[in-house]
Amino acid sequence: MEQEQKKTDPFAIMTFAAGLGGFAILPILFIPVGFITGIVSYYRLKENENLKGKGLRIAGWILTCINMLYLMYQFRVGIFSN
Repeated sequence: MEQEQKKTDPFAIMTFAAGLGGFAILPILFIPVGFITGIVSYYRLKENENLKGKGLRIAGWILTCINMLYLMYQFRVGIFSN
């Protein structure tokens, strides 16, 4: 019997790429993209057992959160305000 290979969810890949892209290019652009694609990926992975990519999604969300904290620090807002 052949076991079919699971495909990686494209939204999980986009979440991870947005998390990395926030460090290199524009965090203010990639933070919403990372959160939105992470939410979409969460529900796609939950509903479809033939997809993988949970680790990429979680890593992308963590990177996006770090980007958001860094952006808040740069603008001195939120928990970083005086």
